[in-house]
Amino acid sequence: MTDHAKQNAKDYCRKVCSALESHDMEIDYSILDSVKGIITKHDITLSILNKEMNNYDFHNMWLSENSPLDVAIEKFPAKKAIRSIHRAGGKAVCAHILRTLEQSNSMPLLPYMSESLIRCGLDGFEVFYANSNKQQVLTMYELCSAQGLVMTGGSDFHGINRTGRCQLGEYNSYTAELFSDISCILCNNYNVYNIEKAIA
Repeated sequence: MTDHAKQNAKDYCRKVCSALESHDMEIDYSILDSVKGIITKHDITLSILNKEMNNYDFHNMWLSENSPLDVAIEKFPAKKAIRSIHRAGGKAVCAHILRTLEQSNSMPLLPYMSESLIRCGLDGFEVFYANSNKQQVLTMYELCSAQGLVMTGGSDFHGINRTGRCQLGEYNSYTAELFSDISCILCNNYNVYNIEKAIA
């Protein structure tokens, strides 16, 4: 499956680069050729030589689902991906679903999307996401609590000084304000200074 995903990403990259060049974008293919893992949209963004905006804005304008390029990447059905993760002994968790829905102006679909994923066997959702506001964190916390699902968190850190992304340890998880039970658990098990810094 990972080999298939890598090939899907290469095919997507080729189509996107062709479409970008038709919009007079200049591409440094040496950047794409040097990628060691799966080529991502971030790699494509970095390869554009004549973009007149930061990487974050370029990604949102040209590589999001609402972009004028209309190039889709072949993806695995959620049920297949979840089943494969379980067979490998892992837990299947959906990352930043609110961010994904927000980018496509589809926030009202959260109940339908989350219920569909749970029916497919999803084990949990990312609750604490770097760019989430307090209400979004609370929404995901309550969803997971009601269903007894795994809760995860992450900064979505993609490199130093990435515009639009927070740096490691700098995002607000709101645990001190909203989730005294979780805050207490974290402080009992991890370095208190780091936790206090993360929720400051």
